[in-house]
Amino acid sequence: MKKYLNIFVAVLLSAITVSLVSCSKDDDEPNSGNGSSFTVNGESYSIHKLSGATSTIMDYGTSLGSVIDAEVYPTKSDETDIYPQVTISIEIPSGNLSKGQTLTITKGTVQMRTDFMETTIYKEIQSGKITVSEVSATTVILNFENLKMVNGSQTLTLDGKLSFEYKKMN
Repeated sequence: MKKYLNIFVAVLLSAITVSLVSCSKDDDEPNSGNGSSFTVNGESYSIHKLSGATSTIMDYGTSLGSVIDAEVYPTKSDETDIYPQVTISIEIPSGNLSKGQTLTITKGTVQMRTDFMETTIYKEIQSGKITVSEVSATTVILNFENLKMVNGSQTLTLDGKLSFEYKKMN
């Protein structure tokens, strides 16, 4: 009798394990991405937190400036996919951020990684701007307005809103 009970428990546990599995493809809003309506070259991108991706604005103080950093992935991709990946690093002067403010970009780099050791780096800002859409003590939502980055004859366009964790160093 004990043998049958052990087999029954094993089968029951197996059935429960299989029935409780959730797939990312059936979520109501897959990869909605931290307040994001962000696109890269017209394709929707978001932050995949499961991959360790983050988006932060680090204000280092008046003389050191602030850095906007984000790592985003195609919204339609699986949370565990690591390519393609877009890494954004933009420097702005330090200071208080306010809603509606247009940021002065002092330097910017965007990297588009399509595979291992296949990266295009965009360092020249051709046009567009970044404005502050919303701001709180810990979160800032930036609106990228047709920000075009150039690498030779290649152009990469960032557009839409992306949410950032805001950290101020004192």
